[in-house]
Amino acid sequence: MIWLQAIIKKKNKTKERKQNLTFVFQKYTGNKPVAEFMNSKIIMTSSAAVLAAAAFIFTFMPLEFLRYTNLESTKTAELLVQVLGALYFGFAMLNWMTRTSIIGGIYNKPIAVANFSHFFIAGIALVKAVLYNPDLSYAIWIIAVIYAFFTICFGIIFSRNPITEKEPA
Repeated sequence: MIWLQAIIKKKNKTKERKQNLTFVFQKYTGNKPVAEFMNSKIIMTSSAAVLAAAAFIFTFMPLEFLRYTNLESTKTAELLVQVLGALYFGFAMLNWMTRTSIIGGIYNKPIAVANFSHFFIAGIALVKAVLYNPDLSYAIWIIAVIYAFFTICFGIIFSRNPITEKEPA
């Protein structure tokens, strides 16, 4: 009889866990705001758009980009800019495809980490370049601000739980 009671207890605990999990996902899919502080769909969509625009420029207009930034236009530089465009296109597609998913905390952590590390590392390099060389083009200043903005947003997404914890009614 003890084994029967143990099975019944285990079934009750499993049922209770399923109810709690169902409540969490019903809350997300019920068109309620998942987190009051930030909507990750807006951040993912806007970062996908920014990265796709950069990918388009780097992939299809590498020589124009190199000339605009006053860099030497060699075949190697052109190839590297096109490879960078491919990288940006990959990130843009990743963000676009996951924009409707729950992101933050333990949910889609690799995507949050990848975006945060990309924007953080590039953002630090851009801000450092702008601070040490204020004569840089305004385009570089704008890109540095955009990267700083996405660094903060993905840092928040990475470090916070997207689902507010409330007891089921």
